[in-house]
Amino acid sequence: MVRKHETKKGIHQFSVSSLRRNNIKKIIQNISGFSDYEKNIISLIRLGKDKKALKFGKKRLGNMKRAKKKKELLNLFIRSKNEI
Repeated sequence: MVRKHETKKGIHQFSVSSLRRNNIKKIIQNISGFSDYEKNIISLIRLGKDKKALKFGKKRLGNMKRAKKKKELLNLFIRSKNEI
């Protein structure tokens, strides 16, 4: 019996991001702005409460890995806004 090529399922398929998907996400982010929890994380980062921002992000996003990634993205946004 010959085995068919198995496709990635579940979480493995989710981790692959295409260029088109990234561009669509950027356009939506530019139009809609930040959500309420992202604004709260930004304000906590500006106050210097990084640990509290991570805990808040973990509570909203579900796990620490996602919270760290979101915190880094928001940090980059704050830095780029300050440079302008």
